[in-house]
Amino acid sequence: MALIKIFIASIVLMFSISGCQGTNSDSSTIVVNSALGVPSVKIRLENSNIDITANAQTAQVKVLAFDENNQSLQSGSVFVRYPSEIVSQNVSGGTFRENEVAITNGEAIFTFVGPDPLKAINPLDFTFVYKEDTNVTTNLTVNYKPAVPTVILTNNSVTVTTNSQIVNIDVKVISEDNTPYPDGNVKIFYPDDVRSGRDIGEFASPTVAVSNGIASFVYTAPSRLDENTSDIVFKFYHEANPLEPKTFTVKIVPDVNQTVLNSYLLQSTLSDENATIGINSSKLMSFFITDDTNTPISDSNVTSVTIEMLNPILGQLEDTKGNSGNSLTIQNNNNVTVNLQTNTVSGILPLKVTAVFTDSNNNQQTLTKVFNIVVLSGPPSAISFSYAGTDSQSKQNDAKMIEHWVITVTDRYNNLVNTNPAVSMGAIVGYVKSSPRAASNAGNYLYYEPTEVNGTINSSSNNFTTTANVFDNVDQTNDYLVTFGDGYTYNVSGKWDINTNNSNTLDLQDTYEGNDTSNLGFAVGHNYRQDTCEFGTEWVANVYPEDAGNYVIDSTGSMRINVEYDYYLVGKDVVLWANLVGKQYDNNTTVKIGEARKITLRGAGLVGESYNFAKGFSGLVRLKVSIADTIEWYRNARFGYNIQVTADDANWTVTGSSMDNSITSCGNNRGTGYVDINFTSPTGSAGTVSLTNLILLNEF
Repeated sequence: MALIKIFIASIVLMFSISGCQGTNSDSSTIVVNSALGVPSVKIRLENSNIDITANAQTAQVKVLAFDENNQSLQSGSVFVRYPSEIVSQNVSGGTFRENEVAITNGEAIFTFVGPDPLKAINPLDFTFVYKEDTNVTTNLTVNYKPAVPTVILTNNSVTVTTNSQIVNIDVKVISEDNTPYPDGNVKIFYPDDVRSGRDIGEFASPTVAVSNGIASFVYTAPSRLDENTSDIVFKFYHEANPLEPKTFTVKIVPDVNQTVLNSYLLQSTLSDENATIGINSSKLMSFFITDDTNTPISDSNVTSVTIEMLNPILGQLEDTKGNSGNSLTIQNNNNVTVNLQTNTVSGILPLKVTAVFTDSNNNQQTLTKVFNIVVLSGPPSAISFSYAGTDSQSKQNDAKMIEHWVITVTDRYNNLVNTNPAVSMGAIVGYVKSSPRAASNAGNYLYYEPTEVNGTINSSSNNFTTTANVFDNVDQTNDYLVTFGDGYTYNVSGKWDINTNNSNTLDLQDTYEGNDTSNLGFAVGHNYRQDTCEFGTEWVANVYPEDAGNYVIDSTGSMRINVEYDYYLVGKDVVLWANLVGKQYDNNTTVKIGEARKITLRGAGLVGESYNFAKGFSGLVRLKVSIADTIEWYRNARFGYNIQVTADDANWTVTGSSMDNSITSCGNNRGTGYVDINFTSPTGSAGTVSLTNLILLNEF
């Protein structure tokens, strides 16, 4: 039987964890010097990434601790530090059952409990700290990956012919394995007509719980179909997957001889783009009945007017006498004024108004109408990037990779921003060389984490300064600054254009109106990169909306964007950035925020070579790495790998790789990635040596 030997490269370790799965993307051991500058205790995680895929899922997290002799530590303890998104930004990211665990036999074992309900949020980093020396830390990345439900409409349209026609709409919800999705809610995106006060009909409830994979809605068509016969378009979505709604169209074809029961109308002051309100705000509105001459009827003819909130979580009503609640009834008054006070949740707030009155023939009539009010989110306060997949062909098949990302914008109450702010976006692909200080990365790139060099943005002087002289090589015309930070720094994060510079100061073209902010990380560069080994060759990345030309965040608070780049950039670290300006409706001011994130361009993966050898083979084999779905070699970049050998009595060892000295080396075909394996004695049989399980690692 052939003997299969597996060599796992020291640069990447892979472990399993109870209740989740994941692999390290970089060196799994983090070594931090003690206050004396001498390596002492080292801690690392058995698995530095976990995936949470179910509500309240538990996962065991094992912290391994070693002393200065690389032996299991027998004393001390480890405590967990939560990310700022959980502490300060109202994000539900799960908890640990233990805050601190004593180290026993070199291990401190924690139990993580995921959020319930689980939502698709950005990964969060939890920090484990050695209590006896808080400089010794290691990070756990938790990825939140709920099963994504899909909504299905058996019929995606209906034609209504009579006023106030009742329509039943069943929305099916299925899981990824095409089985009925068991829980959650289906919600509705309302058409833009709602902002102008158009009668678009009403749903008995704007949110319906899923039962046995179905959410059943009851829709009532507008009370006067002939007032506006254009289509009404709704979108249904599951709350766990708002980016993939399904469209439902109401087509209006009024019966020609349809009898209008009365010539009276129920009207309001909510019209002409006035049917909106911000969160934590109040708005006065009036409701009244008019006859066919548009004259209000007298108070003595009105029995009652009832105003009912169909989505009471968004606010409450108050009448002029101080009565408040989710439903108010006012008698003997044809000009009913109420005050709507909203809470901190945005969305559509349907007000159902029912008026009972006596007409000119002394007959009692009832009019019912739903007025839909848009509760606008607060100003954008947080922005995030989420990876959504990679294509190996562009729309023009022009030999590029396209990564798909989603930008999500929320307000301070974690509402998805529905105020349609515009967003700009881009990436630093090539970096200025840091000077004269050497940056802590292979290319001496002008990229610094917040803990490396203190970057400060100043509002009075409108500039960016550092504690080190690193800006001598900045090109004011072609380079720009991107800033980021730990905790809440959205107001100072993103891209800044440069006016002038000296060794430690960048004078900014953009106006900054916030408070002075320090401890910022930053990068300076441009949207192209010089080929390390081909002088004069440049490689470009472009960032643009997937919906070409539309730079407006939609009502889901999200936008899908494309990062399109040349093959050479696979495995390179770039800084993705976005900036937007939103509106704060309570004081009619604008709010600017931004975000930046260093990402490794993934491509479609990597492929390793194989070599077939004969019986009695000995000597050196070099296996090279290429980019999947292309004919291109993987150059000037890092990777993790396994070696698999099939042969009897094969004695071999890895003697080197393209990463041993520097990934900027131009040896071996312009920096192509490779691994060298030396067979130290003749093999007992023929076999194959293969480079397998390749993964991209961060460039720096």
